[in-house]
Amino acid sequence: MSTNHGLEKESEIYLEQILDLLRAQYGYECWIANGFIKEIYAVTPDDDLASEIETLAISAEGTLYYNVKFWEKHVDTPNKVIEVITHELLHKVFGDFSREYNGNRELHNIASDAVINATIYWMLGHADLMTAFYKAGAPEGILRPNSDAIQRSKFKNVYDVLYGNYRSQDPSVADVFAALKTIMPKKTKKITFIGSHSEKEGEGKDGPAVDVEISADDLSKIAMDMAKKCRQAGLNNSLLDSVISILETRTNMRNNLLEQFSINKNINKITNYIKDHRIVSSVFPDNPSRRDIGLLSAGIVPVLWRNRVRDNKKKSQGVAVYVDVSGSMHTVLPKVLSVIASLRKNISKVFQFSNKVSEASLEDTSKGKIKSTGGTDFDCVIEHAVKNDYSKIVVITDGYAGVNSANEAKCKASIEKACIILIAKSDNRDNFMSKHYGQTYYLDDLC
Repeated sequence: MSTNHGLEKESEIYLEQILDLLRAQYGYECWIANGFIKEIYAVTPDDDLASEIETLAISAEGTLYYNVKFWEKHVDTPNKVIEVITHELLHKVFGDFSREYNGNRELHNIASDAVINATIYWMLGHADLMTAFYKAGAPEGILRPNSDAIQRSKFKNVYDVLYGNYRSQDPSVADVFAALKTIMPKKTKKITFIGSHSEKEGEGKDGPAVDVEISADDLSKIAMDMAKKCRQAGLNNSLLDSVISILETRTNMRNNLLEQFSINKNINKITNYIKDHRIVSSVFPDNPSRRDIGLLSAGIVPVLWRNRVRDNKKKSQGVAVYVDVSGSMHTVLPKVLSVIASLRKNISKVFQFSNKVSEASLEDTSKGKIKSTGGTDFDCVIEHAVKNDYSKIVVITDGYAGVNSANEAKCKASIEKACIILIAKSDNRDNFMSKHYGQTYYLDDLC
């Protein structure tokens, strides 16, 4: 097959050529082509990665892996180059955080790809790869535009929402998933998807060979590029907007964390601004106080009106931060401390814990002055927080710590919220604190 993908050599992809195509679509200043994608890797048939990356993958470090066999067969025009990269990026933005959905991952994958492919079609003005890759009949036809045959099937309404000229909304994955649950046949031919759809993407017997867990900060910037392009095309995609909101919350968590887990205690004082009313005098009754309204109802007209106005008041609160300094944490403590140091305006002291809790200044902790007993458990944290009446706590740990049954009961009764920050994706998320409070994040989300 003769290819015309707009690159110098048909058998190879060059980084700058790919970046130029992306800039032409998303703007010269886009993050995708000006910071994120840094390298191109060709996965040949004899490469160990060939079975793992059958189409395309983008690593956390910004390396674009493409399967040469797939590329030569399916990606033969500039449009298709942009589409396949956009598809992979939208998977990161749209679907990777909810790959399993209500126990029906396969149906969720169909719904996710349907929304992604429709977004590509309306955003870029073409979906040539999808049109060539998928059949036009139901149910596969909902994954591509120009599927006239599907208009005569029970998938017509779903298809019209995705691709109809008179569609009134930009559907979410949840919308499409709910519709497909009611109309999808129990038995249907397995659909081959563009991109990877394994349960744990890129993961083999010895773990993932390619780290595809893109950081929250990079995802947020990619989402912004996509949102800008959507809006230029006249779209206001509700799913994309909601995902951007999620990503912004994660990226800014260093600040949000302090607000969400602050308590009325004299520890690491932070300032929250709360809305309140104050009374000001005026000859005009802009927003009369209850007193003036009462006088008026009695037939007395005030000379000076006491008007209520909105005001910001400062409210000092504190946040209790517990840092795991057990032996298993020593290699990652510099990274932990750099994150805590970025909050130095609000945090002056931390509680170090292993099997005991000790209070230390941020300065001393940053200099490596650690008090550790070597082991680790959450019992000492719970006992310390309960004793000091800390109703909300932040714990930075690798998660490998136990809790006895007595302290589990104390924790549930006295600690309202606990934020667990794990060091790496491989850390123990199956600990008592994570399971009970459901507020677990990763250190990279704070960096």
